[in-house]
Amino acid sequence: FGSTFYFTSLALSGFSVAATGAARIIVAAMFLVPLSLATGHGLPRTIVGWIWSTGFGAVAWVLPFILLVWAQTRIPTNIIGAFFAAIPLMILFLSWAILKTRVSIRKWIGLAVGSAGLILLAGPGTLSQIGTNSEYLAQIAVFLASIGFAAGAIIIRLMPSPSAMQATAGAAMASGVMAIPILIVELPGASVGVIPILGVLGVGVFSTGIGQFLRFFLIRRRGPVFIVPNGYLTALIAAVLGSTLLGERPTVSAMIAFIVILGGL
Repeated sequence: FGSTFYFTSLALSGFSVAATGAARIIVAAMFLVPLSLATGHGLPRTIVGWIWSTGFGAVAWVLPFILLVWAQTRIPTNIIGAFFAAIPLMILFLSWAILKTRVSIRKWIGLAVGSAGLILLAGPGTLSQIGTNSEYLAQIAVFLASIGFAAGAIIIRLMPSPSAMQATAGAAMASGVMAIPILIVELPGASVGVIPILGVLGVGVFSTGIGQFLRFFLIRRRGPVFIVPNGYLTALIAAVLGSTLLGERPTVSAMIAFIVILGGL
């Protein structure tokens, strides 16, 4: 997931934000479905399985991407980052409330510190901007997107699928079908270069396809709480890739934020 920022930056050099968001889902489906069929896992075999896969794809993939695309054109990215800092805590709360998972005080405190680090990484004064910007609907959209991502972890645990590969492929296929109209509308009029296409392939296969399968597998194996630290590690890895591959120079406040995140972990 930490590679998403790098591949997306390449894709956005030739595609719109909406086209990139839709294409990553479609490419992930084109990668996961044949892989699942080739390995013998196949696709969901019952109506109930497809209902779960479609519901998961809509809640955790398509809807959040659409809402984020709409919101990114209206509010600063640091505000979006602040909302997303709450996702690990949302997963923790939903696991406790719905799955009845026992969560220790140490985990609550550690994840709260990590979330504070992500907010600090978003930039000083970010929290004071929430609710004061005129684009209230955009902020609500980001909040709903973050809930969708968090709820996805709980849905994965509840899905009655026999294998993580089958469930992931089914969700990818259902999400890909929903994303096709968006991609058709948002396709660029002129031809794009090789770099944007490589970016779409990277974010679709590596960040989305492989990333979602590993997330699915780990949640089914160990539960949502186990993968919560991934949200913090993703930010650190994205920063490392940004500085090494994109030539970005991390600020002093960003370095302090990284220390806080590591402290929380």
